[in-house]
Amino acid sequence: MECTTRRCIIKNFIPEYISVMYEAWGTNRDVGMYLLGYKENMSLDEFKSYILNTYKPEYNDISVIQEKETNKIIGYIDLYKEDSRSKSVVLVIHKDSWGHGYGKEVLKKVAEVESKNGLGSLYATCDEHNIAAQHVLEAADFELIDNIPGDRLDLDGNVGDEFLYELEIIRVHYDT
Repeated sequence: MECTTRRCIIKNFIPEYISVMYEAWGTNRDVGMYLLGYKENMSLDEFKSYILNTYKPEYNDISVIQEKETNKIIGYIDLYKEDSRSKSVVLVIHKDSWGHGYGKEVLKKVAEVESKNGLGSLYATCDEHNIAAQHVLEAADFELIDNIPGDRLDLDGNVGDEFLYELEIIRVHYDT
């Protein structure tokens, strides 16, 4: 996906971005705390494997997020095709860019683009302890629709519930 928001450029992922992603957030424990499969103190090669093992072009649409003002890569977004009408989204933002509204801005733009492409719903999950992610999702109009008890394990070994959020883009109405 390639598009722009007011403050960001969303650019298609290419493997050459991996080293920049690694420097930007790949070694930051706070960023990786709740990411599934993330391991603390990864080497660049391990991080490369982590990214490439989750990237399957037939299912994933991965993009990096570049801040317009500084040209710095501040995160990435992964859209995973669940079925013909829905995708799951994973959003990662560099810690230095937290609290500035980038997550909300990017998610709203992604929803706008996907709506034009006919997508029905976007889904996202987060750990119950990840309050910041919950705020970002809710600010981007996602609704909490389910809770899976004890399904998440963070880097500290804490078990948490997995929260499932949905952003219904196209509402389907059925006549009864």
